[in-house]
Amino acid sequence: TDPKKQIYVKYGHAYLLMKKPLALQSINEKLQGLQMKYHEVDASIKLTERMLRCYHIQLEAPKISKVLKEPPMPGQPPPGNCLDAEMEGVPLDGEGIIE
Repeated sequence: TDPKKQIYVKYGHAYLLMKKPLALQSINEKLQGLQMKYHEVDASIKLTERMLRCYHIQLEAPKISKVLKEPPMPGQPPPGNCLDAEMEGVPLDGEGIIE
């Protein structure tokens, strides 16, 4: 066979002497496989990114309400130091309350 029509192609740690048309076909098949893998990974990354965005939105911290030691008088602003020290940071929406 004519050496000009052959080429060495690396497969793992070995080099194979192949005819150029076969080598090109093999390389094209590998490229197509890599492109498919790239698209799979890219789609997976985008899906994970979307899921994480949703996850963060769902985990938004509840708004903490002020806990009054005594109810405000109608028409009056709440009394100073209205936050009960024992209740500091406890949400008033019922989450985490054990009866």
